[in-house]
This record gives sequence, C-alpha cells and structure tokens, in this order.
Amino acid sequence: MKTTKAISSISYNTYGYLTLRLRELLKAKKIEFFALIPHRGEDDEAGLKDHIHLYIEPASKIDTVALCDFFVEPEPGKDKPLKCMPFRNSDFANWYLYVLHSVEYLQSKGLTKKYHYTDSDFLTNDEDYLRCLVRSIDWLKVVPSRAVQDAVASGMTREAFILSGRVPITQTNAYLAVYDAAHRVQILERTSKGVDENGEVVR
Repeated sequence: MKTTKAISSISYNTYGYLTLRLRELLKAKKIEFFALIPHRGEDDEAGLKDHIHLYIEPASKIDTVALCDFFVEPEPGKDKPLKCMPFRNSDFANWYLYVLHSVEYLQSKGLTKKYHYTDSDFLTNDEDYLRCLVRSIDWLKVVPSRAVQDAVASGMTREAFILSGRVPITQTNAYLAVYDAAHRVQILERTSKGVDENGEVVR
C-alpha cells in the first residue's frame, strides 16, 4: 500500500532498534511524526508477546511494504528476524485510546484489558504535537457516553448540551436519555456523600 495518510502497526522490534530506525526516517524526511508505546503481552493481543504500538504520519507518500522491510531486525541465534506487522491506515483518536487501554473506550467496544497505561509511557519526536492531537479528540464521536458524563459533571444543562451543535439531531432523544441517566447517577453519588444535587453539604 502507498499512502500519505497516518498509519499504525504493532512492532516486535527491540525498543532501541525501532527508535533508531524511526530517527533515520525523520532525518531522511520520510516521516514527520511518530508516537509509540511499549505494551506487555496479553492473552488477546500479540500472542502474549511484549510488543510496541506504533503510529506514524508520513511526510510524503510512503510504501508500507517497503517500510515493513525497513524495520526488519536480525535476531542473533534465531532464524526469524524481529519485525513489524503490516501497516494499516489509522485514526489517531481510536489508536491513542486503544493503546492507552482507556477503560471507557474499551468498555464502549466490549473489551477489557489487564494492563493500563499513561501518557508518560509514550515516546514521540514531538511532544507538543502529541498533546495537541490528544486535546483534539472528540469524545462525542469516539466514546459518546464519556462526552455526556463530562457535560453533566461540568454542570451543563441538557438543553445547552443539545444546542451545543455537537449532537446529531436525529439522535437527540438517545443522547438526552444518556444525559438523564448520568445526571441521576451524579445525584445518587452526591447524596451518598452527603451533598445535595446543587453541590451543597446536607446537614
């Protein structure tokens, strides 16, 4: 596949070799941005092998087959080299929330994971751009329930939330149902802590 779009892969390379090759690609202006995060092996992912999730934004059209070949790493004493899985087009929001093992994101996909990660686990060539990408994630598109919960937590009224322009008109009733449920949960949580629905301490 030849593409100019963002791509991602799972790498079985050693950390040092992978980062070295990525720096070479940056220097050659083949790519302009990368982010990666090492993962411990889990039953349902990469066959229990430790691995690295890799996200790349090419600087120009790139051949993903040739890119895989570029990451082939001879392993001393072994017949098979270490390498990357085939690259696929990638959406940053979904890639990031998945590799972070965000509980809310995984639950929305019907998934669970043993290990969870933080932003400090990522390596990138541009931390400012990575933060920008993270801040630009639209939770309403990726994990709608999280966006509704954030609206309730911030004190936004149901009317203001619907009129924010982010909710598809055809799905208004569904979002309102989720909003009302989240609001009821908030009231129950506050009541259990001795706080009323306005945030005042109950005496």
